[in-house]
Parts: sequence; C-alpha cells; structure tokens
Amino acid sequence: MDRSEIIVELIQKYSSPPNLGETLFRLTEGSYSTGPPWTVKQFMEVTEQRNIQCIVAYYENQLIGYAILSVLPPEAELYLIVVDKKFKKQGIATLLFERINSYLEHVQVDSLFLEVRKSNEAAINLYQKNKFEKIGERKNYYSHPREDARVMIKKIERRKEQGLSTDTRDFMKRVRILAIETSCDETSVAVIEDGEKILSNVVASQIKSHQRFGGIVPEIASRHHVEQITLIAQEALNEANLSIENIDAVAVTEGPGLVGALLIGISAAKAIAFAHGLPLIPVNHIAGHIYANQLVRPLTFPLLALVVSGGHTELVLMQKDGDYHIIGETRDDAAGEAYDKIGRVIGVPYPGGKHIDEMAQKGEDTFHFPRGMMKENNYDFSFSGLKSSFINRVHNAEQKGEELNKEDLAASFQASVVDVLVSKTIRAAKEYGVKEIVLAGGVAANRGLRNSLSKAVEEQLENTSLAIPPLALCGDNAAMIGAAAYVEYKTQHFVDYSLNAKPGLELS
Repeated sequence: MDRSEIIVELIQKYSSPPNLGETLFRLTEGSYSTGPPWTVKQFMEVTEQRNIQCIVAYYENQLIGYAILSVLPPEAELYLIVVDKKFKKQGIATLLFERINSYLEHVQVDSLFLEVRKSNEAAINLYQKNKFEKIGERKNYYSHPREDARVMIKKIERRKEQGLSTDTRDFMKRVRILAIETSCDETSVAVIEDGEKILSNVVASQIKSHQRFGGIVPEIASRHHVEQITLIAQEALNEANLSIENIDAVAVTEGPGLVGALLIGISAAKAIAFAHGLPLIPVNHIAGHIYANQLVRPLTFPLLALVVSGGHTELVLMQKDGDYHIIGETRDDAAGEAYDKIGRVIGVPYPGGKHIDEMAQKGEDTFHFPRGMMKENNYDFSFSGLKSSFINRVHNAEQKGEELNKEDLAASFQASVVDVLVSKTIRAAKEYGVKEIVLAGGVAANRGLRNSLSKAVEEQLENTSLAIPPLALCGDNAAMIGAAAYVEYKTQHFVDYSLNAKPGLELS
C-alpha cells in the first residue's frame, strides 16, 4: 500500500457524513478482541457533541482508521484510536497521530491524555513511540474483563498565530467573547468562540481560603477577586493565543450572587469594554449554568433544565434560545446548600457535596430519610425537612452514645435528595413533552445524581435525550458565561456603562 494515497483529515461538524457514529462502530467491531468499548448509540451520541473531534483515515475511499478526541482547552483526551485490522502495522496510527498533533497545535491545547489497559503492550509501545509518558494508574477502570488502566500524557507545543494554515486563519475570524465570572468564590475569565468552542477557561479557586470558616465569607471573596481579576484576564487571552484586538465583545455575570463579588467582575468588564470600544453583555449566572451544555453539543428545544447548585434548585422550561420559564424551585434550602450543612454535621471539609458523594458510593440507604414534597402536585422542592430529620437523627444518636455509620448516613441523605430531583424532573419532562433534559449547576458533578438521572431517562423517556456537562464545566466558570452571552450577542442585547450588580436577579 502506498502511504501517499492515504487521506487523513479532520471531520468538520458542518460537513460530517450521515451516520458517522454507526460507521465508526462497524469499523471498531472487528478491531477489539474484547468487543467495541461503546454501543452504537454511544458512538452516535459522542460524535454529536460539540467538544468532540473526529480524525479519519481513508484509502481508496474506504475508511481504514480514526481517532476520537475530547477537546476542552487547555486539555484534550484521546478517547479512541482505531485502525482496521486489515491495515494494521502499516503506519496508519502514526499518520493519525501526526494529524492529531497538527490540529491540537492550533486550538490552544497544552496536554493530551489517554487511558490504556495495562496489558495492552502493543498500544503502550505505540503511545510511547508518539511521546506519551505514564503519569498514573486507575484501579479497575475497565470492565469485561476488569483491569487497571495506565494513564498517559503528551505535552503539545503551541503554534504561534503567524503562519497558520488556511483552516486556522478561518477559525480566527469567528465571534470571540471575553467572559468574566465572579458571582461567588471563583475568579474566572474565558474566551469563547461562537458560543460553543472554548479557547481558554481560567479559574482561580478560593476554596482553601474559605475552608477554615466552613463556608463563603463575602468580604474575603471580594478581596480575592480584586487581587486576581486582571491577572486572570490576561492569562485567559494568553491561553487563547489572542490579544484584546481579537475580541468582539465582553460579557460578565450580572447576578445572582454576592453583591461585592459581582461588582468586581462588572467593574473589570466595564473597564475593558470602555478602554477598547467593545460591546458589553450582561449574563444571568443561572443561564450560564444551563448553557455550559452548549459547549458540549447543541441544545435541542424544547428542553427542561434541572439547575442544582449551592444557591439554586430549579426546573427551567425552554422553548428556544434565551427563553426561560421556571416551573419549579426550592421553597427553602437549595440542594447544594443542604449538602454543605449536612457536611458540617458529620465533620467533612467545606464544600461538603463532593465528600458526601464519595462517602455515599460506599454506603447504603439504611436510614430512609423523608422525601420532601414528593407527593405534591407541583414541581417545587423542599430540603429543610430532610436536613432537620438528618440532624435530629445524628444528635439523638450522640445523646444515646450510639455510633452511626457515616457512609450509610451520606448514602441515605443523598438517596433522598436524588429521588426527589430525578422524580420531579422525569414527571415534568413527560408533562411538557421536551426533547432534551439538561443537567446544570455545581451539584451536576454529583455521581449519584448523574447516574440516577441517566438511568431514569433511559428507562422512562423514549424520545428524550440527556445532556450532562463535563465536571470542569459544572462549577462556576466563565466559559459558561461566554456560551450564554453568545445568545445575547446574536440579538445585539448590549448595555451601557450604568450596568450594576443584581444579587437577587431572577431568570426570565
């Protein structure tokens, strides 16, 4: 076979062939001794996501190999690289890697990760040949058969803007928004292209500063924002390999949030917009959480968004872009707030949600805490009764000298929260006939919620898809603000420099 006749190319989303997922699945069937790693449905869903890129190899119009990448700058992950078994050991994988490197140099990616079975020596040798290095292992990562995974990384050298290819110069002409998020305790600035591609997303966390207090101290949060905002903004531009002259608009979180924290971001956004003559776009923080999913794949309307965070628990119905109708919300504590309060009771560090989720995976629902408002004929939520029941159970045990299993406590608490959230979401989705359910907010990172909602959608909603953002986009970040801002940019919804913080801003 003449390697010069092999065509290796990146499939553009707007020109991808029909049934791409099915085609890749068929090629994969005969290439894995353990069987394809994904089902046909999973291949189809993955290839439709915004952050996924497919690089394919053709010989005489026949697909002979491909690579699937997840690209969320400054990192990327190699999901699969497959070569038709009839064309193995002919350098096809090396050609795919060369095209991968060329692509990643242009999209501001610093590192490419992958996982591989520890026993797959041929693949490991291939990756080492292509400059991947081992950085760790993941126990029991694979199933059928169960096996540990070796985690490997390759550093990508960025290419400077001068001398870019035609494809990359075209990439550089699209609408780019510099987005700022400072609604609570994360200082974040991102550059987003066309509302769907992350060129950079820099987040400076303050968790360690607030842990000693067991929660957010607004004054401390504001001071950290002041210290970080200009540095983070410049870092975001640097990571995107752009200057401010390449930016088309500035977006910023207007609310809801802590008023002092919001004001820092808004002041910075107004200063940048004024100094460079750029449009200024105000964004609702909750809308940002919803549109984090737009950075993965296009939203499908009508949709139902389940927004679950430290300050909000809402069901939002959307018939189209920018159209928000709240059909249910919490009447007291938000789900994330309840997690943090429960965390303090059982002695886990702030924020408690992550720790309780990890503990819940090891425990069982033995305490059967109440499911608040489960029988109510509406879509509102209440977690204060659950919180009180939990605290009373712990305090009663302490008074009697009983020792309760903390992992079972965590599992029981989480089971109650997840049951209510999932049940009401599924019921609302059926009533309103939505085409997609979107999970959003910091609690969207919760494994128990992600797994339960995925299972419920698959079993109970035949024609409804589920969108769940990657973990990096669940918490507060500026990338989601840039994605939501693009909707406003298209309708020219700009404001003047009288923009002010609105800590109680509602989604409407």
